[in-house]
Order: sequence, then structure tokens, then C-alpha cells
Amino acid sequence: MHVPSRAARPGAPHVHLLLPAREILATGFGKFARPLASDEGRVLLDKEWAAWWEAAHG
Repeated sequence: MHVPSRAARPGAPHVHLLLPAREILATGFGKFARPLASDEGRVLLDKEWAAWWEAAHG
């Protein structure tokens, strides 16, 4: 997480998420992490984030 205002830049505090397109296994890369490696991933992540936020902040 970073807070742009600390660097004299406009913007709200936010987080950048980096997700690998493939599963990471002990033996190397696995299959593509569908649906996260597609446009549908945004909807899934938004739902998960909202559920986490609600649980954490009520």
C-alpha cells in the first residue's frame, strides 16, 4: 500500500496487486489461473475485496 499524498501527489491510498497468469507449484508453473487471467478476474477480485473489507471494518 502506498499513500500518494506523502509524495506530494494527488490520489487516495491504494494497493497494486500483481497476479501471476499461471499457478505457481513446487515443481514450477502450472495451468493458467482462469478466470483470474481473464477479464472476469476483475469482478471476482472486487467481490473478494468487498467481503474482506466488510469483515475487517464492519
